[in-house]
Amino acid sequence: MIVNDTFLTLAVAAVNLSRWIDTSTNYSYAWFLARIHKVWSNSAMTISILLPIAVVGDRLFRLKKPIAYKNINRNKHQFIAVSVCIFLSLATSIHDAYRYEIVQTGEFYSLPPSQFSALLFFAVCSQIRNAVRIVASILLLFSTIYLIYVYKTFMKKSNAIKRSVTSKDELKKHEKQERTLLL
Repeated sequence: MIVNDTFLTLAVAAVNLSRWIDTSTNYSYAWFLARIHKVWSNSAMTISILLPIAVVGDRLFRLKKPIAYKNINRNKHQFIAVSVCIFLSLATSIHDAYRYEIVQTGEFYSLPPSQFSALLFFAVCSQIRNAVRIVASILLLFSTIYLIYVYKTFMKKSNAIKRSVTSKDELKKHEKQERTLLL
């Protein structure tokens, strides 16, 4: 009960902060607060979880299949990964654009919750966004642990080869091959 009261107090304070928006000059600011602000902030939170997953996936591919990684068009793959992350973050947050109405009250604009925000659709969309964030966080955790495991295995193999090499020429050749595979 205390948590609900706290969130309600914060929500009322956030709505009351927008009361100072003057009707004569700041309709664009009120529109930005009502339509775009929540979408951008929620998208930023979601994309901050999704982009590291793309990076970890890229690093895992590099370590597991270095020759295939060297031969692919990395820019294309990275562009697709970033595009998918941006699309998922926007798709799970776009419903927030209709969460508030812009209402003129005397000299000010206020941003009360819209009639649509009480619909079940908004609750379901918010839960889908939360589910995407939870699944992405868990995936990020396990993929990072797996990346560390793969990297340690790679380094053990590399160190074993270095110990078995007898001449300096063979060692330089191995280090050059290793650099080529990792870059």
